[in-house]
Amino acid sequence: MKKTTKIITIIASIMIITGILLTVIGYFSGAKLTLTRDGNGFKIYDSGNQISESFSLDPFSKIEGNLNDFDFEIIPSTEYKLEITRQEDQSITHKIKDHTLYLNEEASKGAIININLDFFSFPQSVIKLYVPKDAVFSAVELVSAYGDVHIADITSTNFTIEANDGNMDLNGINSDQLTITNRYGDIIADEIKGEQTKFISNDGSLSLKRLDVNTLNVTNNYGDIDTEDIMSYETTISMDNGDIT
Repeated sequence: MKKTTKIITIIASIMIITGILLTVIGYFSGAKLTLTRDGNGFKIYDSGNQISESFSLDPFSKIEGNLNDFDFEIIPSTEYKLEITRQEDQSITHKIKDHTLYLNEEASKGAIININLDFFSFPQSVIKLYVPKDAVFSAVELVSAYGDVHIADITSTNFTIEANDGNMDLNGINSDQLTITNRYGDIIADEIKGEQTKFISNDGSLSLKRLDVNTLNVTNNYGDIDTEDIMSYETTISMDNGDIT
C-alpha cells in the first residue's frame, strides 16, 4: 500500500470512529441521533429535528412511487392528502400528471453508512398518503429499496410492489393482478382478494392470512411461510429451504 493511501485510510478510519463516539455520547445524553455518510462526508442528525410537510392533492387514479430509504404508508381517509416527514437534506418530489401521482425520492449521493443509536423510538423518515376508502385505482406501482411499506384498504386493478429490503404489511387489498416482490424483508398479507396473486421472496418470512383469490403463486427461497384461511382455485408454492405451516 502506498504511503499516501495508507495515510488517507487512517484519517478516514479516525473520522468514522470519532463520529460514532460523538453519536454515542449524544445518545447517552438523551438525544436521538443518527450517523450518516453521504457525498459531502459524515453527518450526525438530531432525529428530533425532522421537517414535516403536508399537501392537499387533487384526485388521481394511479400511483407510481420510486423510493430509497423512506417508509411508505397508504391510509384510508376521506380526502387525498400527502404527509412527508424527512431530514433537511432529504428530498421527495411529487406531482400529478394525467391522473397519475408520481412520488420520487432523490437519494443522497454516495450514502453508505447509516447508524441509528436510539434503539427504542427513532422517528424514521416516512411518507403517508391518504386516499378515500372508496377510491378505485387503475394501478399502484411502488419500488422501495430499504423502507417499510404499510398499505391498507386499497382497490386497484393492478398492484405491484418491488422491494429490496424492508418489511411489508398489506391489509384489505382488492386487485385483479397483484405481484409483491421483497428480496430480504418480511411480508404480512391479510384479507387479500383478487384474480392472479403472486408473492416472491428470496429470504424473508411470509404470513398469508384470509386470502380469497383465483390463482396464488408463492416463491420463497429460504424463508418460512405461514398460511391461514386461504381460498384459491389454483395454488403453487415453491421454496428451497424453510417451513410451511
